Amino acid sequence: MASIKTKMKFTILIIGFLLTQTALAGGIKGVDPETSKVINNLVGSLKLVKGDVQKIRGDNGQSIRVGAANQIVQEGDTLTTGENSFVRLQMIDDTVISLGANSKLKFDKMSFKSKEERQCLFDLVTGKIRANIVNKSKNNDIMVKTPTAALGVRGTIFLTTVNTNSPGELATQFAVIEGKVRVENKVNDEKINLEGKEKLLLVNSVDDSQVGIESLDVKKENIPSEEFSRLASYDDNNAEGAPVFLDDYREPGSAPVGRKVKKENSESKESSGSSKKNWNNKLQDLNKKLDEYHGK
Repeated sequence: MASIKTKMKFTILIIGFLLTQTALAGGIKGVDPETSKVINNLVGSLKLVKGDVQKIRGDNGQSIRVGAANQIVQEGDTLTTGENSFVRLQMIDDTVISLGANSKLKFDKMSFKSKEERQCLFDLVTGKIRANIVNKSKNNDIMVKTPTAALGVRGTIFLTTVNTNSPGELATQFAVIEGKVRVENKVNDEKINLEGKEKLLLVNSVDDSQVGIESLDVKKENIPSEEFSRLASYDDNNAEGAPVFLDDYREPGSAPVGRKVKKENSESKESSGSSKKNWNNKLQDLNKKLDEYHGK
């Protein structure tokens, strides 16, 4: 007669097998600690929470303050952080994502078959993230989009920052610690490859609605050794302190920071100059007629 411990081990194996089959059949299931209900398309769970962190649920739009770790995140959820706050997420494919202060990250899509076969789409609306993608994926199976660019990732450690500087420009930065990524510029569809120890800066002049992009400056360069050491020193899996991110871009926007890829139309300049000349001619004619009228 089998012992109770043997029966328990057998039961655990059966449960594990069934959960694996469920995952392979179309998404990971999990139990929501807030409702005790089974949910589909599990993204992962929060492992480290500091300060004001909110989770906006994708199914009902409810905003929930996250006060402790082990909260789950599922497809469609959005995480936001307040001042001096951060959060670390352990995903079901072993990827670790850290979200910095004053940030907003939405988990648009999570389709999971295995740790090597999955499709993920993250939307960084604003703020800072760093990600350690342990298990490589196929091209474009893991994507991070920002308001002005999209990042395709295979297996790498990378950082992304989106902020608005003092002149009101939208600045997006990417940096790669290990591996390779491809950045797609949404303004002109240009593809830019980044490898380890490289970073990219995109600066966009936009209107108040951040829809009409007027210009784009691009600067790709090697990460300075001191900055690289600072970024690479953080242990994404085990560190207890605040994650290390790229600094916000604060340079004034009066001069291009790199290669300007969208230039002002030369015809509009000629038209503007011609209008100014015509106005001066009309003003001279008017002054001449006034002088004649007054007998000068």
